[in-house]
Amino acid sequence: MTAPTALRATRLAGLIKTRPPWSWSNLTVDEARQLDGQLQDWITDYNTHLATDLAHVIPACWRQHPALLQNIPVLYWAWWDAHRNPEASIRAAVEFHGRHLPAFQERLNGLLVDKAAAGKCRSGRHQDAPDADQARIGAVTLAASADAAQRGPDVIDVLRKTPFGC
Repeated sequence: MTAPTALRATRLAGLIKTRPPWSWSNLTVDEARQLDGQLQDWITDYNTHLATDLAHVIPACWRQHPALLQNIPVLYWAWWDAHRNPEASIRAAVEFHGRHLPAFQERLNGLLVDKAAAGKCRSGRHQDAPDADQARIGAVTLAASADAAQRGPDVIDVLRKTPFGC
């Protein structure tokens, strides 16, 4: 992870004692921007070092998949807790690599809608979500558009309104 990303991670890590920084709706706009940048850098590192099979690659369109919007921040913070947290332990690292990472990788194609859609996304041809997901994404986009009418659409507004429980 790059130095600026590590610094952003340290700032957001301070939130852990007050609110979960892995849930978009718990973050301010600036914090959500920081998390989005951290996640993008982490995904690049993940795809380079942890994706040992094509089916493990997180595609560039991850933000367009509601399930990935939920899972990737959680996986990132599990990785952070095992590798960057000043209180990290070998037990946490073993748990991450032996349990959390393989479980995520096993579910990844399903989080991308289905196996066929996953292949299209990984080749840069994003597959639209099924009707129910499309309706949910459309509702969130409409809400974000209303909030952002004066300044134009902003991906962070959408991200902060997409999480479960929001």
